[in-house]
Amino acid sequence: MDEKRGDDDDVLSLTPLIDVVRKCSDMGEVVDHYSELPYPPRDPVDEKRRIVMDPNNTPIALSHHIWGGTKSFPKAGSSAPPFRMLMAGGGTGDATVMFGVAFLAAGIKYEIVHLDLSQASIDIAEARVSMHAGVAPNVRFIQGSLLEVASMGLGTFDFISKQAAIATHARAHTSLRRNQRALPQHRKSVSESL
Repeated sequence: MDEKRGDDDDVLSLTPLIDVVRKCSDMGEVVDHYSELPYPPRDPVDEKRRIVMDPNNTPIALSHHIWGGTKSFPKAGSSAPPFRMLMAGGGTGDATVMFGVAFLAAGIKYEIVHLDLSQASIDIAEARVSMHAGVAPNVRFIQGSLLEVASMGLGTFDFISKQAAIATHARAHTSLRRNQRALPQHRKSVSESL
C-alpha cells in the first residue's frame, strides 16, 4: 500500500481490511448491495424469543475493556446528560438492540444514534428495537454515511461502534480519522480498542 500513514496507526491498524475494500469505491454499489441484502439477516419477529447478545456489548464490558473499569455511567432519571453511542454502519441492529437492552436493564441514561447507508437495514433495526419495551425512545435512526457524520450536526459521542461500517468503506482510514473529532479526549471508539 502506497498510502502514507500517521502517528496513530497503532490505533488504526486496518490496512489489510482497507486494501480489500478499496475495490468497492462506488458507494452506490454498497447502498444497492445492503438495500437488496440487509445485513446481518434478521427477522424482527425473532426478538420475541431471543436477543442476539455479545458479552462485550454491555456497560460492564465497555467500562472494563475501554476505560480500564473506571467508567461510571449516568443513572436513568438523573439530570446528567445521557451516555451517547453512535452505531455507525448499524445494519439490521444487532449492536443497537444489544446495547439498548443492556443499558436499559442496567438503569443507565443513554442515547443511541443508529446510522446506516441502507434504509432496508434501518427498517429492520427499527422493527427489532420496537420489540423491546423502553428501548425505542432512546434510539434515533438516521440513513447516511459514516463519512458524513462530522457534518450531520449530531454532536459528540461517548462511544462509537463502527466495525461493520469499516468493512464496506473504501475510504475507511479517512472516515476513522474524521470521526475521531466526534469523540472528546475522554471518550472512546471501538477502533481504539481493536
